Amino acid sequence: MDDSTSRTLSRRSVLKLGGGGIALLAGGGLLAACTSATSPKTNPASAGPDSGSLTIADIADDTDKPSVAAAAAAVAAFKAKQPNVTVVTKLQPSGADEVAAFIASRTAPTAYVVSSNDVSPMIAAKQVPDMTAIIKKWEHFDELAPALLDTFGLNGTYYGLPQYSGSTGLVISKPLFQSAGLDPTDWQRGGKTFADFRAAAKAISDKNPGVAGFQATLKGPRQGGLSLLTLMYANGQLTYRQDDATKKYTATCNTPQAVAALQLLQQMYWQDKSMGSNPVIAYLDGFQALASGKAAMCMSAFDGPGQVAAAGAERPDDFIMVPFPINDTAQGTLIGSGSGYVFSNTVNQSDLQAAFDYTVFENLSVEGVSAYYKAWLEAGKADGSGETPQTVPFATLLLKAGSALRAQIEEAVKPYVPAYSLSLYGDYFATTAKINLAPEPVVKGKEIKTALQTPVEVIMTKPNANPQTELDKANAVIQQALNS
Repeated sequence: MDDSTSRTLSRRSVLKLGGGGIALLAGGGLLAACTSATSPKTNPASAGPDSGSLTIADIADDTDKPSVAAAAAAVAAFKAKQPNVTVVTKLQPSGADEVAAFIASRTAPTAYVVSSNDVSPMIAAKQVPDMTAIIKKWEHFDELAPALLDTFGLNGTYYGLPQYSGSTGLVISKPLFQSAGLDPTDWQRGGKTFADFRAAAKAISDKNPGVAGFQATLKGPRQGGLSLLTLMYANGQLTYRQDDATKKYTATCNTPQAVAALQLLQQMYWQDKSMGSNPVIAYLDGFQALASGKAAMCMSAFDGPGQVAAAGAERPDDFIMVPFPINDTAQGTLIGSGSGYVFSNTVNQSDLQAAFDYTVFENLSVEGVSAYYKAWLEAGKADGSGETPQTVPFATLLLKAGSALRAQIEEAVKPYVPAYSLSLYGDYFATTAKINLAPEPVVKGKEIKTALQTPVEVIMTKPNANPQTELDKANAVIQQALNS
């Protein structure tokens, strides 16, 4: 959830902890796939170009032997099913500049991984093709979670396939919640409001002196602005609107909903004393506060429990992920992190179909997931790292709760993932899959987050600061940016 979460992440690049640690490798190419129960409606033995070659850029780190071995297993399994198609995997782009270079290159991949937050501008610039017909033809299309699929779409048209896209949530300490008489599993089911959030933080701090009920992570240059964005979105307020006729943008960061979001931080810090002595810390420092027992909850992308484990928590299972409280389900909440495949707009439909076949083959099939995980586990033993793919499967993130395919994939990985467990998430993914997800602002996103950083810093230093006044100032700066 830090300001760098617009970065491109793949399953291979998201937090890996060797041995008995937690690895949330959810996305990209980590769930290798070979198809049996998950074949596309098109015949996989004939779909795609004759003697064709596809380049799939979804490897984040080609020095990681277990993940590279697993990727090779995916390619081999796919080749067995579609012998007329050659798949070459390569490093994915890691940022906007590399994505632009990919698009401009004559050797651009047939499919490649980008951040969820980068998709909307790519659609607007016509840099990605319409994949709706191909995606809807997939046999398991109806099992995909609409809210997550929509992060790679616009008005019912789909331009890519998410690897994972999750809402910003809260990672919480079960023992500290229980100390205040709160039920952590009830929070995993969602449905909490700002009032519940504020009351819980205060109850925990009152019961545990010196503990922040909510550890805010507001250290700049834009982290505070991003945190405020999360609260605004959860309170039903986006950052601007566009006039359909004139196409001009109007900043909307000083509305009553936006003011209430900023005021919530002010009240929790100055009145409730539930945010600890220093809420202006960096994003990763929030997980350290949780791990050391100095905080009960903080904002997080879905990898929060793993981040707390990496921060040295003595009992990692004490920390679980819960949906972020929302006051307006019509707006939903901010995408906390996410990546997915987009496709080349310079290849023919046959190549696009074959590339899509490979992405679902690698990521969403029972045989393939098993093959990938088996290869990962064996490579981890062979290289002495002891690394095991203890993961939240892609299927868990993208397929609906109750999906037969999801259940089959989750079951299939168990022999290869000794510590496999969804206990740290409970109903989090099923709950957030029903929530409308909004990306960070597509237009002038950095300028907006930078402008919103200022009112956050003011209210954290001046107890009598007026949230409306501070947001009026920020909104004027944002409007200037939108006009430029």
